[in-house]
Amino acid sequence: MFFRIALLLMLGSCLAACDDGQRSEQAVDSQGVTRGTEPVQKDNDTGEAGKTSASGNTESLPDLATDTVAFLLRLGLIRGHLHAGNALYQQGAGEMAATHMKHPKDELYAGLVPAIETRGLSPFDAELTALAEAVEGGAEAAAVEQAWRSLDEAIESIERGVDTTPREQLMAIAGMLDTAAEEYKIAVFEGMVEDVHEYQDAWGFQQIALQRVGQIEANSEAERSAKAEAAVAVSSLEDLWPDLDPVGPVGGNADRIVAAAERIRAVAEQAG
Repeated sequence: MFFRIALLLMLGSCLAACDDGQRSEQAVDSQGVTRGTEPVQKDNDTGEAGKTSASGNTESLPDLATDTVAFLLRLGLIRGHLHAGNALYQQGAGEMAATHMKHPKDELYAGLVPAIETRGLSPFDAELTALAEAVEGGAEAAAVEQAWRSLDEAIESIERGVDTTPREQLMAIAGMLDTAAEEYKIAVFEGMVEDVHEYQDAWGFQQIALQRVGQIEANSEAERSAKAEAAVAVSSLEDLWPDLDPVGPVGGNADRIVAAAERIRAVAEQAG
């Protein structure tokens, strides 16, 4: 039962927030809210959030039902968490894998479901339950792999069902790298991994970002050029994760992820 509840709650982890308020604010930043010291306010009924500015105005997160970049970003972050969790499970690290498949911020998924339905698409509750049951029962790695693939494909089918442009896809990919950079900065200090969970999350986001770049349908020379540059930017980060549970220095720098995200935003604008 623990794992089933944990996996259902995990769906909110797409913002990569942790239990303290500071990490929640970082997660909101990755969704497009300006970073700062102002408190972040959450609406537990909708899963949306806002930031109170110094002038007293409230800035809301983008509407996931209409903002395609924000919608794709949130789906991508969910996939990144699940990707890391499955990879660890396949390596025999079941307990470590489970930490990527749970999170108490379930209201964030509650905010995503209406957006999925408003867009005429289907949520992935059944596939999530199947994965939860596989993990809960301590299933063989192959069974968990299959359940994860079914869930990942269900989420990916939502992505394919969205009417989007290469520019929007690239902007969402840049947003995923923004979050990966935040996680990596928390995880790695002076070349050593201090927080392996965040380190693994960052890897999961980078992996889904790379996958998404390859799926972009480029129809013009500008779009093809932007896709190629984005692919180089994301793939150049691979060496930041020499192992999912490293015992020695990784020598990584989050600034490289930040630079890659900035580069992708630049080429996204060129793609029009």
